[in-house]
Amino acid sequence: MASHPQNPIGRRGFFRALREWAVEEGKALAEPFIEDFIESVEPVVSQIAGPEVVRPPGAIDERAFRETCTRCGDCVRACPENAILPAPQGLFPDLAGTPVIIPRRRACVMCDPIHCAVACPSGALVDVAREAMRIGTARVMPALCFAHQGQDCDTCHAVCPERGKAIVIRRRMPEINPAACTGCGLCEYACPAHPAAIRVQTRR
Repeated sequence: MASHPQNPIGRRGFFRALREWAVEEGKALAEPFIEDFIESVEPVVSQIAGPEVVRPPGAIDERAFRETCTRCGDCVRACPENAILPAPQGLFPDLAGTPVIIPRRRACVMCDPIHCAVACPSGALVDVAREAMRIGTARVMPALCFAHQGQDCDTCHAVCPERGKAIVIRRRMPEINPAACTGCGLCEYACPAHPAAIRVQTRR
């Protein structure tokens, strides 16, 4: 049986390497073609590379978070929606035990006050005003989206707590407004496509 590398390249590394290859080896390829190809394969690579590292609301900068979080589990126990869990070793080898949200499993409802942040004793999570909460940004994967394939579906728009602001429907297809999206993940949780056609992504 083939062994798996100890340090997989990951989603971001894959696409960075792909673009570098296009520059060095495929100068004849037009940039739009490269981007279209990346968009078409990203859902598959994302599933292979694993979920994004989505932290609870109020998380400080990722590097500081890793140094500050004690993995005590207080935020996990404080979450009334059971949306936070200790990062599983199998999915996040370097982050095991730190709190993460996997929206496809359970989305964040953006509590007010933020129970997880209030419970955090180390300062890795800080209580912020609800309007300032930002976990990440949803992104539609057209290759998987029913609406983009011509079917009637507006599930993500219907469940979005910022309906009409974060997710809008244009030409019967969902579009994301990054400025209004909180990254709560309710759209990813509710998406009827498998794998989900809309995913919360972070810039960590």
